[in-house]
Amino acid sequence: MGLSKPVISTDVVPFARHMENAVVVPKKDKNALAKAMIDIYKNASLREKLSQNALKTAMDFSKEVFCNKYRSLLKAIY
Repeated sequence: MGLSKPVISTDVVPFARHMENAVVVPKKDKNALAKAMIDIYKNASLREKLSQNALKTAMDFSKEVFCNKYRSLLKAIY
């Protein structure tokens, strides 16, 4: 996600949202995985949408975001 590339993920990744920032497939479902790969390969607009949203998601989990949240928490406590 951090490389702004389309992502195929299993359904165990909590921040992967189907058709928003990833194509989410059931774990151990090789047919769903193959279909997801073909769909991304054939659909340029889907690739672009997933790529853009994947990067936005990755930025939500960046070191800077976590440090700022931690600083805010410490300020609220002390």
